[in-house]
Amino acid sequence: MIRFLLVLLLGNGLVAAGTWYLADAGAISLPGFFIETTILVLFATVLLYAYLDKAGKPDFFTQLYLLSMAIKFLAFGAFMAYVIIDDPVSAKENVVYFLVLYMLSTAIEVGFLYAKITRNNAS
Repeated sequence: MIRFLLVLLLGNGLVAAGTWYLADAGAISLPGFFIETTILVLFATVLLYAYLDKAGKPDFFTQLYLLSMAIKFLAFGAFMAYVIIDDPVSAKENVVYFLVLYMLSTAIEVGFLYAKITRNNAS
């Protein structure tokens, strides 16, 4: 779990730092919901990973994972709808930043869960 947290924080931190640097250099404009999006994606990913990591029933893992993805999809969809309605001027920047963070976080989550399942099946 500690390795997952470190990799997730490092990956999302690099994306956030890169976005901040590009905005500071004038290449892009900083998303209006920069901090909120970063915190939400990190919190939701860690929360759902911790739940799936502790799930002791491998028979229901696929169903639990699909349920967690559906919950994330609905929650993030509602958040992005709010962001677009509240800040239509920088909606594009907010959506692109969110999608980059979401894809990175999901890839890290899937990678760690896959490694855990293959270790458990090898035993």
